[in-house]
Amino acid sequence: MIKKEFFLISLTIFVSVIVWMIADIYHAFYERKIAIPKLPSIKTYHLDDKILNILVEKQP
Repeated sequence: MIKKEFFLISLTIFVSVIVWMIADIYHAFYERKIAIPKLPSIKTYHLDDKILNILVEKQP
């Protein structure tokens, strides 16, 4: 009887640890999946004809 009880207790602890590890991995994967990336700010640039002419002159 003692061996049977010891086996059931050991099996319960083993299964609990395995389930806990699987739940932790799933949680970490899910959190990484829904993380919102920071987007770079969009700046508006105004180009003059002078700038474009200088760039055309610098081309080989």
